[in-house]
Amino acid sequence: MKSARQIGEIVNLNAREINKILHEKGLLDGTPGKWTLTELGKKYGEIRKKDNGEGG
Repeated sequence: MKSARQIGEIVNLNAREINKILHEKGLLDGTPGKWTLTELGKKYGEIRKKDNGEGG
């Protein structure tokens, strides 16, 4: 599985732009920072929690 950032590096977009596209295509639901997978999205990916090192 690739992260939104990793996909973005391939197509020269940032993670926020990739997530917006995934949302528009019906794979993600929610808002930036609070994304969840739709039923369609669960067929193709997974949500991975990652500590960004900011006190968590």
